[in-house]
Amino acid sequence: MFDEFRAPLLRYLGSFGLATQDAEEVVQEVFLALFLHLRQGKPRTNLPAWIFRVGHNLGLKRCLENRRTPSAPLDEVARP
Repeated sequence: MFDEFRAPLLRYLGSFGLATQDAEEVVQEVFLALFLHLRQGKPRTNLPAWIFRVGHNLGLKRCLENRRTPSAPLDEVARP
């Protein structure tokens, strides 16, 4: 499933404005959550929708976290 849904999920997460690295991390989180979901014996019905729903929620969470993370002032970044 990873091979089938990784690229479409990355494109979807990219539409949120997530950086590629953040989107890749969210994809990993989604498939970890899927593994745990299946391991617990939870329903296997409509897993593609489940993957995108979880990706949507985690992607939005990541977007909010990125907005809340204070960036260093430019003068501190420029110092050697």
